[in-house]
Amino acid sequence: MATPKRFTWTLTIVAALLVSSGCGENTAPDPVDIQFMEINGAMVPSAPTLTWNDDMDPQTPGVQVNLRLQVADLPSDSVVQLRVDGQQLQASTSANGDVAFERVTLQPGTNVIEADCVGCQMKQLTAEVFAPSLDISDLVSATVTAYTHDTDPSAVGIQHEFLIRALQIPDDVEVDVWMGGVLHSATVQNEQVFMALTLAEGSAEIEVRVEAMLDDMVVVADGTLRVQDAYCSIVSIGEVTPEELLDNEEALWLGSAQDHSSVAGFQAKLVIDAEGLPGTRVELLVDGEVVADVAQDEDGLAVIEGVTLEGDFNLQVRCRLADAPDVTGRTYNAHVDLLPPAAVNDLTCSRFGSQHHCLWTSPEDPDRVTAVQRWELRYMVDGQLCTESYPEAAPVSSMPPPVAPGGTAEVMFQVDALEPSAVSFALVSWDRAGNQSTISNIFILPAQ
Repeated sequence: MATPKRFTWTLTIVAALLVSSGCGENTAPDPVDIQFMEINGAMVPSAPTLTWNDDMDPQTPGVQVNLRLQVADLPSDSVVQLRVDGQQLQASTSANGDVAFERVTLQPGTNVIEADCVGCQMKQLTAEVFAPSLDISDLVSATVTAYTHDTDPSAVGIQHEFLIRALQIPDDVEVDVWMGGVLHSATVQNEQVFMALTLAEGSAEIEVRVEAMLDDMVVVADGTLRVQDAYCSIVSIGEVTPEELLDNEEALWLGSAQDHSSVAGFQAKLVIDAEGLPGTRVELLVDGEVVADVAQDEDGLAVIEGVTLEGDFNLQVRCRLADAPDVTGRTYNAHVDLLPPAAVNDLTCSRFGSQHHCLWTSPEDPDRVTAVQRWELRYMVDGQLCTESYPEAAPVSSMPPPVAPGGTAEVMFQVDALEPSAVSFALVSWDRAGNQSTISNIFILPAQ
């Protein structure tokens, strides 16, 4: 660690005071004398010296202090308005002529403090401030990727240069940087620290802690550096994610619920995320052929609409960035199926006390001649089921798994009713692409 060095830094504070002093229109204003009385409860001279130890909230940027000013020749309860760096504070003078302001934030650089009133003269104050800080926002603000930040792609890992701003810290002071528990050190030059480091490839969040020692004071900054592999992936198809459309064999099934077009075939809004690759062009590939080419927006997303997809195909996205390798997303074995399963037309049910038994023939999916993937049976007591009232009917909670087309499916369940009543039943089914059949035949068990 380099030998600690002591220094001071001068901050000029301009205070223009306006208070409701009761000055008459024809009366020449008297000078208003302002002096510092206390900073954080400690008495100070008229030109105080602030130190880093005066900061009430080290977790907040800047130096937070409580100020008490002496304002001469003003009656008590005079309102004083203080403005500094976007802050606007008000306080009233006490019987002793002093006024207190809590949690005033002073930033590195010149702070202009204003407080003024009609007919009152201005007063200038000068404060000497010792407020070094480490700014690591350039280090942790952006996600680092091999494709956009690697200065030497031929070397292992991501070679990346970092800048740390060492505000009011003198030259040759050593700065220690812990990244993921590994210590790196460099010295300050012209209030800046440059570090060239090698980061491992692969997505990770790295805790960063930066320290500099000045006399008996430690200046600290903490943050998180995000390292991420650039990727190109489909975020949504229509209103759902691709994962919600995958079957047990990881095939992607696209159905009428995602098709928002009126043209023949399947069209949906595809959103592609190209995080880690700003400024890329995004391509949509069908069986290896580019069918759409769009630019990403400021959020790293690309939206593709108006592409018609039909049949069975391989679906993939590719992100292209100048002077960097192409990044290709996952390839999906995709299927378009816009036809719903056939409606069940032979639903029958019987009653055994409070237990009910229903059976039906598994329908075919006309577009695929495959088994349905899910079905739903609902019933209504003392009411007539129909297409309109079906959503209001009670669902049977435990349904059997799908069976092959033409096979018989059955279920036994309990119907809660106060007395033997008429009960009507109906069923709908869905295929792998989420297409819903129309309602089945309505079967009614009369009251006993």
